[in-house]
Amino acid sequence: GSTISYAKVDGDGNIDSYTDVAITGVNVEEYTTKDVGYFEAHKDYLDIQILLSGEEIIEYTPLEGLSVKESYDKSRDIAFYYDGKNHVTPIKLEEGLFTVLYPQDAHKPQLKYITNQKVKKVVVKIKV
Repeated sequence: GSTISYAKVDGDGNIDSYTDVAITGVNVEEYTTKDVGYFEAHKDYLDIQILLSGEEIIEYTPLEGLSVKESYDKSRDIAFYYDGKNHVTPIKLEEGLFTVLYPQDAHKPQLKYITNQKVKKVVVKIKV
């Protein structure tokens, strides 16, 4: 498999060390954004979601405190959750922008920004 390196930077802005991480999957997705969705979260992988075209909202909230809608499916590394009482932060992705979502980050992807539209996105999965 492929790897990427990221740098750990000290307080002075100098590179302290490099760490290699394994890229375990890359998915190219094309879909039409939607009005509503459910939060999802992963246990084994983090997502880097990169929008190639269109605009979408990904809602983010801490996983803690959410009620399970669909139990964790290890083969797909995903569980789904109902909305909770935590503050929800919208992340607007547009062409060329990306977000990194860790296992503790419940996220609701593929939501419309103003109107439903077709988008193209790359999702990179990295084992944590």
